[in-house]
Amino acid sequence: MGSLQLSKLYVNEIHPKTEGGVVVIPNRPAFYVHTPGGSAGGGGDGTANGYLAFTVTKHNIGSHFDGTVFTCPVAGLYSFTWHVLSNYNSANHNWHYGYIAHAPSGGSYSAYAYSQVYNATGITTGAHHGATVTINCGAGDKTKLYHYGNYMDAHQSLYTWFTGYLIG
Repeated sequence: MGSLQLSKLYVNEIHPKTEGGVVVIPNRPAFYVHTPGGSAGGGGDGTANGYLAFTVTKHNIGSHFDGTVFTCPVAGLYSFTWHVLSNYNSANHNWHYGYIAHAPSGGSYSAYAYSQVYNATGITTGAHHGATVTINCGAGDKTKLYHYGNYMDAHQSLYTWFTGYLIG
């Protein structure tokens, strides 16, 4: 019995190539950033409360991530993952949370992939948290990463990162 081979696949103007029976999409929209340098409307050192602005880009295929916001170039299912290392800069009991904010084109932001950590030890330390989510996005939809910290900031290092890509 013969196998089915796909010669062309069209996904809202992304034209994949077929090589040896494997569908290859070399220009799939994707980004991976780390090291927040501040936040839009944040407090403390600029990374405590607000949407994180990243200073290091590992890849940004299609240039759809502007340092803070990813704009979906085509409709489809997208995967987003984030991780934050927070510095507890106080020995007080404290907590922090983060989430991926998503807005349909021209709409309001909603929270996805929410995660929260609480430190009741009274010891100045750090904590890791993050999450992964898939979102069915339309062309022009926007996503960004929000972090809130009570007595803490998002650590300015490669341990705080945000990534996303088009699944299909």
